Amino acid sequence: MSILVIQILNSLFYASVLFLIAAGLSLIFGVMRIVNMAHGSLYGVGAYVTAWMVGRALALGAPLWAMFPLLLLGAAAVALIGAVMAQQGLPALRVSAA
Repeated sequence: MSILVIQILNSLFYASVLFLIAAGLSLIFGVMRIVNMAHGSLYGVGAYVTAWMVGRALALGAPLWAMFPLLLLGAAAVALIGAVMAQQGLPALRVSAA
């Protein structure tokens, strides 16, 4: 593949990640009226957890097709962390309208 095609695909991928982060911030602020700046941290934790799981699976000799369930497992782990954060941390940040 030519370098130009690879750069275009990389740019589209990076733009889609930025869109997901911005859409998440907009959704949380629009619904809850709380600016939750933990989105970037959760994306970082998700990437780290997924990379760690894939690296361990490859080191143990797992086939390449077995990596796709690990991607979903990494996303589920971060979703669980986010749900715990939303239950425990966000109510303390709410300001009453009274």
